[in-house]
Amino acid sequence: MHFTLQRRLPEAAPPRSYQAGWRALHGAAHMTCEVVLPRSKHAYVDGGQHYGRRGRRGGAPLRLSNHDSSVFFLQSRAAAAAAAVTPEKQQRIIEAFRGGA
Repeated sequence: MHFTLQRRLPEAAPPRSYQAGWRALHGAAHMTCEVVLPRSKHAYVDGGQHYGRRGRRGGAPLRLSNHDSSVFFLQSRAAAAAAAVTPEKQQRIIEAFRGGA
């Protein structure tokens, strides 16, 4: 008997304060910044390229998100001092997730 383990790439979690994982990240001691990506303004790779469903026609297999997502920056004090998350860097993150959105 042969079993195949299928995995998906991690997806950004919606910013929901009632979810334990979101609360843990948001309240982490090293959390220096949170960027919220509005649902209709960002896309992500859903992992389907690993199953051959997408990508054969060319281009990245992007999906428009159904939910808002949070990007958390976790940094030590030294890292935050050396590479602070500036508004310009936050904008670059927003643009990077825009993809096909």
